[in-house]
Amino acid sequence: MKITEKYYKSVGWLNEQNSESLFSIDKVVRHKEYLKSRKGEFVNFNDLTFVFQTFNKANRLNEVLNPFLQLSPANVILFADGCVDSSASLAGALLPGKNHLVLSTNDTYEICNYRLSLQIAKTWGCKYVALFQDDDIYDMSIFNWLNYSLKLLEFDRKLAIIGGNGGGNMGKTPPVVGDEGLKSAVYEPCLIEGKNGFRLGKYEEILVPVLEKKVNDFLLQYVAVVNRAPQIIRISAADELNFFPEALEPYQYDDYHNCFSSWLKGYKILLMPFRGKKCIFSEGGMRLFNSVTVNSRPEHFIHNWNHILNKFGDAWNSGEIMHRVNIANREDDNFPLP
Repeated sequence: MKITEKYYKSVGWLNEQNSESLFSIDKVVRHKEYLKSRKGEFVNFNDLTFVFQTFNKANRLNEVLNPFLQLSPANVILFADGCVDSSASLAGALLPGKNHLVLSTNDTYEICNYRLSLQIAKTWGCKYVALFQDDDIYDMSIFNWLNYSLKLLEFDRKLAIIGGNGGGNMGKTPPVVGDEGLKSAVYEPCLIEGKNGFRLGKYEEILVPVLEKKVNDFLLQYVAVVNRAPQIIRISAADELNFFPEALEPYQYDDYHNCFSSWLKGYKILLMPFRGKKCIFSEGGMRLFNSVTVNSRPEHFIHNWNHILNKFGDAWNSGEIMHRVNIANREDDNFPLP
């Protein structure tokens, strides 16, 4: 896609009556210089597939996609899941490239869509997928984060996932089997052995990691589990470890499955927070949590939680997962410069 003044106007970045509405002509010119300055890096991100999921966000889709379209990414998949507005048709107009795929799905939800995106990206010859959601709007610094993430993944073939939206470590309190109480449990901040954390009722304790390592402007730390989004996944690790398993459909606790599986098979999970975004979750993010609020969790949350406990409970309770995390943080200080 050739980025021109006409394009900027067509997607609402330039307004003929108000050239300062979002991006002025001067900013467009500076952006072109910015592209030239990045030559030789991961421009177009040919090894990477960008994956977006959206639900009825036609009014926001320009804002969500435009920062990424500035670099004309080679590989993009967008799931318009359960949409009854014009999200799918608008996305099709914004994504006309050869490997730009818009899938209008009928409530297939998060896990199924992400698993399919990994399969498609693999057929395109990509090594990685970058997962994004429709309740975040990014600024241009996302490309610094992406470039350094890809450099880290190329540097360390045992790095399976990099998360940019928070993560945590496992508290020592053994997790409790999910029952009807899980549907009304409330997340609340707490102290765990004097350290900051949060608790989901009686079921779960998560320690908030203290990020002690810094490489240039990036804080980073190995942690037990990372959240989405952004999140970059190594496709070969996902294949080996069955990321986004059918057993956990339609959604919830797949992040635990992917991260715990990785640690127990010798891979690592890295938290590298990205701050250059604004969240519009108050408008309803994806289809995932539109009708799922505290005191209103669906029945499959209980099933999925117990699935995680059955598969990983011993490693969690024994401290094996955190033992591997701690070893990685002690021994792996040799991060390359961006």
